[in-house]
Amino acid sequence: MTDRITGIEKEISTSLDDAFKSIMRDSYILAQTLQPLFKEFEGKDEEYVRSCLPIREGNREIVGIGSEYDPGRKGPVILDSVFELRIPGKAPRTVIVGLEGQGKRNPGYRLVDRAKYYTSCMIVDQKDRYFSNDNYSDICKVVSIWVVLNPRKDERNTIVRYYTAEDYVRDFDGKGPIERCDLEEIFLINIGSADDLPRTMMGLMNTLFSKGLTYGERAQRLDDIYNIKDADSLIDKLRVFSMSLQEEIIETYREEGLEDAISSGAVVTREEYDRRVYEDSVHLVRVLMKNGFSLEKSLQEAPEQFRESIRKELQED
Repeated sequence: MTDRITGIEKEISTSLDDAFKSIMRDSYILAQTLQPLFKEFEGKDEEYVRSCLPIREGNREIVGIGSEYDPGRKGPVILDSVFELRIPGKAPRTVIVGLEGQGKRNPGYRLVDRAKYYTSCMIVDQKDRYFSNDNYSDICKVVSIWVVLNPRKDERNTIVRYYTAEDYVRDFDGKGPIERCDLEEIFLINIGSADDLPRTMMGLMNTLFSKGLTYGERAQRLDDIYNIKDADSLIDKLRVFSMSLQEEIIETYREEGLEDAISSGAVVTREEYDRRVYEDSVHLVRVLMKNGFSLEKSLQEAPEQFRESIRKELQED
């Protein structure tokens, strides 16, 4: 499909990436996201996790640290969001967390390789900021979390964890314990459908980022199911995300159709493809009109060949 849904980005300057970052900086959402990923938070409630976050005074949003890294020669690397997580205990420690949203499931490389590069940058950048000279024991652990918005069907509703594990080489085993090296950890959160796994962290991710929900429906679920109060404060961010996500959805229809064909042995027809795009375009126009755009302005965001049919359908409502 050559028509691109770009009008919303002209009307609202915030991009899909910016909307994602803004949503995930909400400390209530972030606390529920982090709780099942960190062993230090096992059995802890949301308020405990929030107490470990750098929350802006008088606000609910977290404060990030610099997210631009310069590994040299090839220019800077800019991460979406980076923040410090301060975990209390007998030996309090700081964990540096990078949070990324990934729209394209096939960016041309393995996502975990990019995540590994990011964690390496986050460690190298600590020199003279978190440790100096040869005090390498002061390196802070880094965690890279990726929310994958369009995973393959067999990956949906899964979380993949990558970490360093220690072991003896075969035939050269020792009897003593091996010193741990857990300075890096990577999580890939593969979202599913809107109604999957309610009342879990994955259900929260699905509510926020899966396709098929209006921004109002997302905000309502945040309040009713996930006890995130004052969800109205997130409505503008959810609106931008919901609208911008339409482009990602339509862009992946052909790939999803091919997956269906492979799994079922059937052929995905042009008619079926057009039907999906038409239905999604109707949904997009309805969302725009609910948010104050005129019918004519909203139709400009639909493929030209469908505009008259959409106009008639909506006028008959």
